[in-house]
Amino acid sequence: MSSPQKSPFIKPRRNGSDSTASRPFASRRRGFALLITITLLAFLVLLLVSLASLTRVETQVAGNNQSLAQARQNALMALNIAIGQLQKHTGPDQRVT
Repeated sequence: MSSPQKSPFIKPRRNGSDSTASRPFASRRRGFALLITITLLAFLVLLLVSLASLTRVETQVAGNNQSLAQARQNALMALNIAIGQLQKHTGPDQRVT
């Protein structure tokens, strides 16, 4: 019978209990990974909230610009109507330039 070959990548355990309580460094590493994960998640939530706020503000600005353009067009139309009414009541222009 041949003996089983040992893999160079697998380290044999020294005793039967290889828990994280006996390795405080591994526990700290997992705690640090949790902290990094929570921090990144909070950053992503902050990014999404700021993008939603920016979208809302940009929508309001676009609506205000549209209302301003419509008000200007209405003012120009009212001016043209007023000039037309004045010309109708005063008659044709008889000036010679």
